Amino acid sequence: MALPFLPGNNFSKNLGKEKFHKSHHFDYVNRDVAKMMEDKAGIGGVPLPGQDLTPKNSVFPRGEGANQPAWVAFDKQVLSFNGYFQESVVERREEQYRVRPCLIYFYLEDDSIQSSAPDGTPNDPYADHRKALDESMQPLRPYERFDTLKQFLDHDRHVLRFYCFWMTQTACLGIPENWYSTTSWLMTPLRYEKSYLPILDEMRPGIPP
Repeated sequence: MALPFLPGNNFSKNLGKEKFHKSHHFDYVNRDVAKMMEDKAGIGGVPLPGQDLTPKNSVFPRGEGANQPAWVAFDKQVLSFNGYFQESVVERREEQYRVRPCLIYFYLEDDSIQSSAPDGTPNDPYADHRKALDESMQPLRPYERFDTLKQFLDHDRHVLRFYCFWMTQTACLGIPENWYSTTSWLMTPLRYEKSYLPILDEMRPGIPP
């Protein structure tokens, strides 16, 4: 027996519902307002009167648990593929191409692809350095004054101190003697005249001649 249609005897249709969103029906296409597909449901996903929605179910059974977004479900999951490609060779007439292996990584997180191929002929660091110098060189300006006094004033009262020793064992008249710290002339600093210091392997400590 049906209840009479009186106040208090009818129930709201929204009881138990949690979704009250409205579907997107209109969009801009070529700067014009256009209506989207007709399979859009009403408020809360409820079909409109006279609307027959096709269920969008997969042919594969769903797993247990709540559905997670792809960036969470496939986090740190990568597919690796081994491949190769042909590299054309124009420097030699004996070969037309070279087969080079490569690795292809497919990230399930965001459907991105990364290709990693080994480097070919290594670059010459000296040639790269010379190329960078040639590109940075500027033409000389004969009328521009080169201030040599500035360097002298900037480094005024600046002194470099070096601790070294004199090894004469490899010389022709060298005498291998052990000098003690009590010798007076060892404690006296020696000043060199302004000249370029020689760089020889036999004068470096720890390096045999």
